[in-house]
Amino acid sequence: CQLPMTASLKVAIVQSYRPDPAQEETCTELLASLSLDEVPSEVMHPAMDDALRQVQEYVLRANAFMTRLRTLRNSSVHINRVPTELLAEIFWHATPPSSQRPRSDTQLNHVTHVCRHWRTVALDAARLWGTLCITRQRDVDASADESPNRIEEYLRRSKLHPLDVTIKARTNLTGRATSVYSCIEILRPHQHRVRKLHVVTDHHDIMRSVLSSHLAATRLEELRLEGGDPVPALGTLQPHHGLFGRHSPPLHSIHLSSVFLPLNAECHILRNLQHLILRRQGIPITEMDTLFDVLDHCPDLKTLKLHSYGLSRLPAPQPPAHTDRDVLLPSLQVVDIDWQQSLVAGWLLEHLCLPETANLTVYLPRRPDHLSNRAAIRTGLSSMCTLWI
Repeated sequence: CQLPMTASLKVAIVQSYRPDPAQEETCTELLASLSLDEVPSEVMHPAMDDALRQVQEYVLRANAFMTRLRTLRNSSVHINRVPTELLAEIFWHATPPSSQRPRSDTQLNHVTHVCRHWRTVALDAARLWGTLCITRQRDVDASADESPNRIEEYLRRSKLHPLDVTIKARTNLTGRATSVYSCIEILRPHQHRVRKLHVVTDHHDIMRSVLSSHLAATRLEELRLEGGDPVPALGTLQPHHGLFGRHSPPLHSIHLSSVFLPLNAECHILRNLQHLILRRQGIPITEMDTLFDVLDHCPDLKTLKLHSYGLSRLPAPQPPAHTDRDVLLPSLQVVDIDWQQSLVAGWLLEHLCLPETANLTVYLPRRPDHLSNRAAIRTGLSSMCTLWI
């Protein structure tokens, strides 16, 4: 049944689009016989315009038919016969994230230019466009700024899919990252869709512009803020003062570097976490019970990393009120403690109840008044599988 249909198609194409040598020769002779000297321009021009119009219409019909033929031929390729959901999944894995960009925009754009079918599938797959990277390098490299038009187009293509946003802005003190601010403003109405937010900047205004929005981030699960290194910290993160419109997002992961966060059990973003990573922290721990209260509110915690900066001369925090207090963290797998206040690491290991598979890294200051810290650590080693000191 298929062979007669293809044969009939071939005959129809030959009859409709195959050139007729006799007719072409006749047209050539008629053109050659026309003399511009003998035919007035007011007669010649309308005739030529009408002839050009007819030829142009024929060419357009032929091009449209060629497009349909190419589409039909591409549709018969095996890769285009797989379900569209599976093809979109292939596109997702063909444009993997990298350390520099969340997704490879170049590869993703190449996918949309292979054929009409691939472009349709890619543009309909909102997941492909839900990863945004807003970059700003240095003032002298303004050409590398992220285009607000591209961010706006990605937001349109991502439809209602959750967003993973990375903002990297390195500027000097006199620089104004205009394009970054423009991209942030374009992103702001979609803040309720942001699932992961990663900000790397040494610019106070950019960090404040991202976090001080009056709109709630109701889907935000992962928050990562990194200040410049080794520049001074960007300041203290105050969750109750303008952070996402004073709405507490359902965070699962917090990663802060050179951005200070008070370890306070009353802070709602420090609850139900799975990953708590605080690096280059400049706020001392005043009471161990306060830290233990925070950990009690995170029973499913898997990663705990506490690194301080510039706290080596501060006194030890107040010890736990109850020496037999236990902090149960059955899911904790990674503990990394580099806190310069004395006794913090020891009390943590003494009172944390961890699974046997937990891996710990503990850095101890080289000061003689920390011998009690080592003694406290020894009491917390009974259930440890791997410990690096």
